[in-house]
Amino acid sequence: MTILNKKNILNNIILLPILWVFTGMFLYPGGKKMIVILVLISTMLSFYTYGIKPILQNIKNNRILWLLGAYCIFSIFAKMHYGYGSSSMRALLCLFIFLAILPPSLITKINFKYLVLIGTITSFIFVMVHTFIFHQGRMWSINPIPYATFSATLSILSFYYLLQSRSIRPFLLWITTFVTALIPLLYSQSRGLWFALIIAIIVVVIKSFFNNKKSVYLLIPFLLATGIAYYFSHDRITQRITQTEAEIHQIQKGNLNTSIGLRLQMWKTAIILSQKSPIIGLGNEHIAYKKRMAEQHLISPRIVNFTHYHNQFLTNLVKYGIIGLALLILTIILPAYYLKKNNNENTWPGLLIISIYSIASLTDVPFQHAQTLTLYFILTYLLIISPPITKGIDSRNSPMRLKKLESKFKSIRAVKFIKNITPKKKKKTVPKKDYSYLNKEVLSLIKKINAPIFPMFGTLLSIYRDKEFIFADDYDFALLDKNYFSFSLIEQFSKLGCEFHGFSTANNEIIELTFKYKGVSIDVFYLQESANSTIHLCPNFRTQKPQKLFTENLKERRFSEYFSVKYSKIVLQPHNNIDLLMPLSPVDIFLKHYGKDWETPKKSNFIDFNNYSFISGTSSTFQGKPKDLLGYIKKYELLRN
Repeated sequence: MTILNKKNILNNIILLPILWVFTGMFLYPGGKKMIVILVLISTMLSFYTYGIKPILQNIKNNRILWLLGAYCIFSIFAKMHYGYGSSSMRALLCLFIFLAILPPSLITKINFKYLVLIGTITSFIFVMVHTFIFHQGRMWSINPIPYATFSATLSILSFYYLLQSRSIRPFLLWITTFVTALIPLLYSQSRGLWFALIIAIIVVVIKSFFNNKKSVYLLIPFLLATGIAYYFSHDRITQRITQTEAEIHQIQKGNLNTSIGLRLQMWKTAIILSQKSPIIGLGNEHIAYKKRMAEQHLISPRIVNFTHYHNQFLTNLVKYGIIGLALLILTIILPAYYLKKNNNENTWPGLLIISIYSIASLTDVPFQHAQTLTLYFILTYLLIISPPITKGIDSRNSPMRLKKLESKFKSIRAVKFIKNITPKKKKKTVPKKDYSYLNKEVLSLIKKINAPIFPMFGTLLSIYRDKEFIFADDYDFALLDKNYFSFSLIEQFSKLGCEFHGFSTANNEIIELTFKYKGVSIDVFYLQESANSTIHLCPNFRTQKPQKLFTENLKERRFSEYFSVKYSKIVLQPHNNIDLLMPLSPVDIFLKHYGKDWETPKKSNFIDFNNYSFISGTSSTFQGKPKDLLGYIKKYELLRN
């Protein structure tokens, strides 16, 4: 077994608790305890693979971990003095340990959308088995109310991705996922979660309509999908609506011994009891207080043995006082703040999850159940920490397809007529600056770098074909050994008077570093090697317009594709004239990159696309201040030390 394969296996085992949250934890009651064992295994393997340094950095830099740490300390204190739920405390401790030992570089490997699909399949299987095989009605082995929270969360995420679909395949995938996630929610008969989902859907529809008015057309198949889900669940929905109407009628008559009536009594009782110990709460003693109130005929005896008040905010206030309520509010506000601050494509999915939990907290206690508490922190943490990823499921149209659409559009007679009568504007072209006079300084600088770095692309062409630098708007170099593509390389360039200016990524791996030296860019590419070839990856700036973002103080230009050029395996040899390593067969590089007429000097940039492969997957270029660039790279562990 190779070292790389061994590390991949270890990484997958470290990530197992996340997969378990979307599968085993919602398949049987003991699943919430099994996660303790998985977290212990992940912790040991993380120590073995990555050491303690990433853990200390996580705890030092991540405010979500600070919140979890405070929650853990308070839960232990409460457990020792007046009672705290064992399953909730166990979940908090597991969350703190697991998220602390989880390197950010591993989070970038997770495809969030796949987790949504897996969770949807899990919930559908669980509910169908309990309903049609075990014939248990609503008496599931896992409480149907927290299960409804799970299903509502998956439903709103799949609905959001449905509205973001730009082609038929992802559209069909997400509308199917939405129906599949919605059915378990309807079978749960949890009115609070139905209400939460409806509110979240209204919000996301309004948001999508203002961003893209064409999204409104997706509501037609959405309504069809909802109709299908209703068809399979209409008996339960009708029963629940009839029951609700009857309960409201009873409340109007003064009878509060119904499901809704009991909740109203609980809320009133909670407001009274919250005044008994406002700072730290009553803990489990709240039951004794309720018994006394029932003996005095102030409340119904039926609500005495309830361990909560069917409202997360009131429950925390009564049982854990202002401290517990403050921790709950921070649990909602802090993730929302960081999601909003990141302002990327993970922001809205995260905010929708928070909205589901916040609305559900008005009639239930989703933060008191171990399963839903764990799910909440895992989901929000992944969306906050991971760089936005759009690869895999929802890839957009390829450049070739876009070109075909463009040519069909231009062939329409009306378009041709408008084009002919429209006066053509001359494009203002800004001539590129020529830095060829710096070639000796740049080459001298490269010689001082302690790494097997060699000229590539235009710089290689000038040395090999022209034997001089006739024109140079930048200088290109490359490395084949990833061990040298590191923080040490950046430090070496900095010591030689270069400023770290930017970097490029493909699938969350750095493939290019850019430095500025006396105004000129020095680009250093990492070329991947396989058995018989060397591969160059690059963001698809050739055929796509980027999405312009401002990510963590950095200017980001994000593409939904990157391109790949495969060369024959590059072998290096010393070049006597310039005292640098050079490819043994540069002609193969020129043929693949520039085409057959590479020997003819051109006045403008010329590229042969015949050898380009365009691949669906997120790629980006980042520019900014050196400290911000380094901070981003360190945070997501994109480079070696």
